[in-house]
Amino acid sequence: MKTVYSSADELYDELAFAIDAAELGIWDLNPVSNTFKGNARLKEWFGLGSDDDIPLTLALDVIVPADQVRVTEAIWRAMQFDSGGQYDTIYTIINPKTQVERVVRAKGKVKFNADKTAQRFNGILQDITEQYRIDQIWRESEERFRTLAEGTDVLIALADETSNATYFNKAWTNLTGRSMNELLAFGWADLIHPDDRKAYVNIYLSAFARRVPFTGEFRLLSQTGDYRWLLANGPARFRPDGSFAGYISSCVDITDRKQAEEALLLSERRFRSIIEEASVATMLFVGPQHYIEVANETMIRYLGKGPSIIGKPLIEVLPELDGQPFLQILDTVYTTGVAYEAEAAEAQLVIDGQLRSFYFTFSYKPLRNASGEVYGILDTSVDVTEQVLTQRALERSEQNLRSVVESAPFPIGVYVGPEKRIQLANQAIMAIWGKGTDVIGKRYTDVLPELSDQAIFSQLEQVYATGVPFHAKNRRLNILVNGETRPYFFNYSFTPLFDGDGTVYGVMSTAADVTDLALAKQQVEETEAALRGAIELAELGAWELDATTMQVTYSDRIKGWFGFGHDQTQADTLYSVIHEKDRLRVEQAILAALTPGGAGVYDEEYVLIEPSGYERIIHAHGKALFDEQGRPKKISGTAQDVTEQRRVQQELERQVQERTQLLQALVRDLERSNANLQQFAYVASHDLQEPLRKIRSFGNLLIDQYGDQLGDGNDLLNRMQAAASRMSVLIQDLLTFSRISTRQETATSVDLAQLIDTVLADLELRIQETEAVIDIGPLPKVQGDTSQLGQLFQNLLNNALKFNQPSQPPRVQVRAQTMTADQLPADVRPTRPATAYHRIDVIDNGIGFDEKYTDRIFQVFQRLHGRGQYDGTGIGLAICEKVAANHGGAITATSQPNQGATFSVYLPVWP
Repeated sequence: MKTVYSSADELYDELAFAIDAAELGIWDLNPVSNTFKGNARLKEWFGLGSDDDIPLTLALDVIVPADQVRVTEAIWRAMQFDSGGQYDTIYTIINPKTQVERVVRAKGKVKFNADKTAQRFNGILQDITEQYRIDQIWRESEERFRTLAEGTDVLIALADETSNATYFNKAWTNLTGRSMNELLAFGWADLIHPDDRKAYVNIYLSAFARRVPFTGEFRLLSQTGDYRWLLANGPARFRPDGSFAGYISSCVDITDRKQAEEALLLSERRFRSIIEEASVATMLFVGPQHYIEVANETMIRYLGKGPSIIGKPLIEVLPELDGQPFLQILDTVYTTGVAYEAEAAEAQLVIDGQLRSFYFTFSYKPLRNASGEVYGILDTSVDVTEQVLTQRALERSEQNLRSVVESAPFPIGVYVGPEKRIQLANQAIMAIWGKGTDVIGKRYTDVLPELSDQAIFSQLEQVYATGVPFHAKNRRLNILVNGETRPYFFNYSFTPLFDGDGTVYGVMSTAADVTDLALAKQQVEETEAALRGAIELAELGAWELDATTMQVTYSDRIKGWFGFGHDQTQADTLYSVIHEKDRLRVEQAILAALTPGGAGVYDEEYVLIEPSGYERIIHAHGKALFDEQGRPKKISGTAQDVTEQRRVQQELERQVQERTQLLQALVRDLERSNANLQQFAYVASHDLQEPLRKIRSFGNLLIDQYGDQLGDGNDLLNRMQAAASRMSVLIQDLLTFSRISTRQETATSVDLAQLIDTVLADLELRIQETEAVIDIGPLPKVQGDTSQLGQLFQNLLNNALKFNQPSQPPRVQVRAQTMTADQLPADVRPTRPATAYHRIDVIDNGIGFDEKYTDRIFQVFQRLHGRGQYDGTGIGLAICEKVAANHGGAITATSQPNQGATFSVYLPVWP
């Protein structure tokens, strides 16, 4: 609502109150006398008396000497016309009476006379001492920090509140070989090992989003070309005023530790792998009781006890060894540390409940720890019982394996020799390949050439060369089937196959087709990510209520609303924060949603009372989930803070009511105004024009018949005739404006190209007189009133010719384009909504005008130039504005003095 002041004093009082509330000092400098006036606050700060006119030198003396010259120069520059009169500077003053020191910011504007000399210089003064002190503390703290950071071997970096790095110390340069500017310019994250980059960046960005410390490990490329392991810690930084300022990141080189850990882990894996994948029966005993820590499948099969033997003492697993020499031999090897080997040694073992004799070639080798002490024994055994029977058993085993492989529901293949020829492939794997049984005997690389760039061949070759198995999970492979490349996802393993000499002779591949599972998981992850993103963008909170425990789990946003310190709470605790007028309704709505047989939907709006007493309006949605027996399991949902929406809604409803009443009154006034305009048009047409015609006719008679006798009276008659002519034109323009304001346009198709040709024909004489160049581009057809649109473009083109620069002939262009509604300039508001608009520009090279008068030129009787310079009534552009509005459009103008003007007419594009 616009405030109306009854007097200038009232307006001054209101302004003074606002300045006082803002705690500002105000001043007004007279450039001629070099004296100034100031309000009480400014005089108090400067320790000045109550005089109105104060010499500028008194104020300058209060400024600290270090700032005096700079302030004096700033005042002098502002009073130079080419500076634009702007004045903005910061300096320190010391009150000569109280010795109070203040840092102030002075802003002002100089008003110049027509001769470009300073006429008036006034502005405001703001006390920024506290902010300046805080900034100074922060700058000094930053400087101390960087000084300390440059002297340490720890890699120190700073990131600002936008997460962008702003500083790297010398330790970074020493490690990476890049200067701080290079690290800032080209991105330090590119130096992180590709395998670590995404995870570490996600850790950093997640911590940044929550303003919490972060920690993480990653490998960084050094200037020597190798990667160094770094442990990063990053506490959040806050300025003295409590605002978030980013992070301090410190990184410590942990390469030696990581390499030791990796070496140890690799050693253990290789050792176990050697045992588990060994072609001979292998077992590891630990401790004096000979606990079985590792046993490969071959050994477990030999012993006939199953995998449950792991972790048990040997005597418990094989009690039949009591009385046989093996336990004694193990004790001797453990105590003496001397290895023992035997060939074809007999062992009595209970297999399938029967005590049977077996012959083994075996060795017991002691294993020592870092201190050189024996901690275990490695047992490798080869069953050599009855070579012939063993050979036959091997043949039967091979046949059984082939049968198992061929009937297995999951893909299995065996590839032998350096060329990896396919020795065995079951139906499951051939179905995936899209091949037949003719692949047997062919090279694996020839059967599946599409895998050449998917790392499979190199993995297979590595297993064959090293004897170390390879395992992959959820790995995508693109396989060519029936001429079409199809994506598959597998969990697969490449297992080396060893001959009797322990040499790798082939590789067996086993796989599980997890394509459906992987795609489903990917879809779920994408859906969850999209849901989380949507919830965050919508500024929603997520919550879940366990129907059994009535425990509520909620997101950080809801936790902040309710003032809770934990991620979970009981429903009763949550209800207690809700306003008592809504509490029972919310509880009943939750219970109703959990009632079996119901819709299971929860949708409520309630008032939340925060610990500070602030009342927040929450709109919560939820959906109940029931088990197979119809019992409620939980309610999951979202919540939205609609406080501002409801307040805006209430305010809008109030404003709509006020606007409706005001609009009704305006409509009544408009109806009366239209009636008055119609009556005026009648009077102007009949009662005003007739006397003017008589005045002009009688004046012409007097000049023609008595001109010689009138002498100086001729000049008076000519001036009377000119005034009558102007009044006639004014009446005609007013009549035109009145008719356009009150008459509905006739909606017909108007070809603007033909219409402007007609207008140019009417202006032909003026075009010839001014030697104007008119350039008309392609123009559209629009819906409207031909007469009104003709009046619009005649006025625009006439103005373009009239307001030309005397030194050059007028150049006028008319151009058109189409734009969508969302492309309209912010200040263009058509009177009818449409999806698209025609924009017709009338561009001239005339005298132009200052754009601050843009709104004024479209008002009735508004002129920017005297009648002696340019003729006209000041109604032409008001008529243009009315015509554009009548046609559902708008008109605006852009210009600069002596740089021409562009008038843009926007008209709806009708379907």
